[in-house]
Amino acid sequence: MLEKQDTTISILRDVKKDTEGIKEGIECIKKNTESIGEKQDTTIGILRDIKQDTKYIPSVISEINDLKVKYGLMETNINRIKEVLNVPVSV
Repeated sequence: MLEKQDTTISILRDVKKDTEGIKEGIECIKKNTESIGEKQDTTIGILRDIKQDTKYIPSVISEINDLKVKYGLMETNINRIKEVLNVPVSV
């Protein structure tokens, strides 16, 4: 009877160790999930910034073209301005 009790206690100790490992695993998963969420939020924020920045490109191109007409800027100057702004020269 005493041997069975010792075996039971040993098994219960093993189960306790395993459940502690499970708790640690769950905590690790939580931390990783939070990290993924933060990275996703950062990515979404960056994409919103890009969208916000690029929405002005057509108006900048329009203004450049207006200047070209208004002040008769040479085509090479216009293309150079577009290059600096990373706008395709053909636009």
